Amino acid sequence: MNNYLSLKLHLPIGSYDLSKLNNDLSYMVARRDEEYEGIGKGKIGISSFPVLSDSLGPFGSPISDSTRAMISLETKKAMLVVYSFGESPSELQAIKSEVEQAINGIFGTTEIQTTIVV
Repeated sequence: MNNYLSLKLHLPIGSYDLSKLNNDLSYMVARRDEEYEGIGKGKIGISSFPVLSDSLGPFGSPISDSTRAMISLETKKAMLVVYSFGESPSELQAIKSEVEQAINGIFGTTEIQTTIVV
């Protein structure tokens, strides 16, 4: 679904298993020389990139996601993030609608909570 949405929206998408994350999430710039294990890529240098982080450190970014928070067959609750830069409020609403449509189309009726963080 990430690849489908990324191609359709022309934006980076990340999905994360919420059970593998702590509650205090933040969006920040990675520290110098910071890295993590990327999904299928080994160590990835994320220095100075925008990243999602919790108390254990970064777990996702627009360039690649980490193995620490990756989705698995055991995932029950997930967070999907669309990394967008500079879209207008109406464009953000259109993105939100597209993502909700895709989730419902793939997974059927499911509980979706959406938040636009600016």
